[in-house]
Amino acid sequence: MTELTLIMAMMKLVDVTEVEEKVTFIFDYSAEWIDHRLKWNPLEYGGISHIYVPQRSIWLPEVTIADAHEINYNGTAGFYTSTVCSVICQLDVFKFPFDKHECGVSVVFNTYFADEYVIKGDMEKTSRPIDQLGNGEWKVSFIGVSEAESTNENYGAITRFVATIQRNPGFYVALVMVPAYFINFLSIIALFLNIENVGEKITVGLTNIMAMTFILVILAADLPKTARIPLLAIYVIVGLVIVMTSIAVVLVIPFIRRYQNKNKKCEKKEMIKTR
Repeated sequence: MTELTLIMAMMKLVDVTEVEEKVTFIFDYSAEWIDHRLKWNPLEYGGISHIYVPQRSIWLPEVTIADAHEINYNGTAGFYTSTVCSVICQLDVFKFPFDKHECGVSVVFNTYFADEYVIKGDMEKTSRPIDQLGNGEWKVSFIGVSEAESTNENYGAITRFVATIQRNPGFYVALVMVPAYFINFLSIIALFLNIENVGEKITVGLTNIMAMTFILVILAADLPKTARIPLLAIYVIVGLVIVMTSIAVVLVIPFIRRYQNKNKKCEKKEMIKTR
């Protein structure tokens, strides 16, 4: 049985594509395994305890492509490599822009049965602080190693290097939520001011509707089409409904006033006739 040890050195977030539910990492790790065919006695070879050979000269597990490998006298072989990998990660954006997700890189052997190999995952102290492993929009709050059973019996246990990523909400709070709140607030005040010209009120309301619709179009382009509508979209839609309701109330109020005035005039006429 082949035992492969993977040691993660760094896992830096590069990009998150919400529409495609794809996450890209820079994944640095080293791999070690024992090949008994490569053992030798250092005393017989001038005290040489390890050598470096190109990848085409030895067997290596089919989990990555590397340029050079180190071999020790006891048959321990290994390499260190850095690769950019994109993984599919199911993103639940219901709490957008305050959402948090767990994504990871899974490692398996493709050419061996489950009872012919063992993969052990480990990690060393990263060269960068964890708060520097994200990007402008996302921050990495946790990285670690986990093991899960595969649904495919040919793979057995799957070693997974996971990262918990959390969105930085400041951009959306400052440029979407706060402006949307003030637009709605000022629009509602303008609608219910004592302005006789109803046309001006309708213009204010339609301008607000166009602004909210524009924000929804931007969110729809950036987020995956899931069954759950994000909280930020619900926030904008509720503001849109409130403004539309306010416009309807503003349009109905003049008719109610006319009806009331008409009833008052009729009552006055009846009072005069009775006198």
